[in-house]
Amino acid sequence: MVFALPRVTQAIAKPGKIPLLYSDRFLDHDTGPDHPERAGRLTAVVEALRTCPWNDRLEWVLPVLRPGLAARIGQLQSPDYVSTVRQLAAAGGGQIDADTVVSAHGYDVALLALSAWLDGVDFVLARQNPSFVLARPPGHHATSRGGMGFCIFSNGAIAAHYALEQPGIERVAILDWDVQPWQWHPGYL
Repeated sequence: MVFALPRVTQAIAKPGKIPLLYSDRFLDHDTGPDHPERAGRLTAVVEALRTCPWNDRLEWVLPVLRPGLAARIGQLQSPDYVSTVRQLAAAGGGQIDADTVVSAHGYDVALLALSAWLDGVDFVLARQNPSFVLARPPGHHATSRGGMGFCIFSNGAIAAHYALEQPGIERVAILDWDVQPWQWHPGYL
């Protein structure tokens, strides 16, 4: 199912622009001041992109929170895990593993991050051009069993499956821009 995106039409009307999906709400996922995956990483990238010489080629787009995301996540990750993340956030947050934090806002922010990934897919399909998702928590290391590597949900795999559900899509390519090797479960894709 493709959801209506209020800003898609606006972005499509601007040829040559790359939709960049970002929300300041991503900064609400508080992993702590010394955690490697903290809000400052994202604010530094946003500041650099807003002031770069080619900023006029970017179309800054707010992601739209989509309904039914828990069920979509549950297709690739355990529904019990999704419930655990929601409960952990509601209780004020905590650790999923040694390096993955769910903050008090972590569940809601993680859903918005996943929405951004799905919005990015919709932009690619509507424009036949790339989109860029600048979101946190990241979503490329989580497994079917749970979060890991700072990632709460497996946004990349979920977005790939979402793309494959769309008419005419038979293959997807994923660019995982990270210093670590790909850690997704091979059965995801």
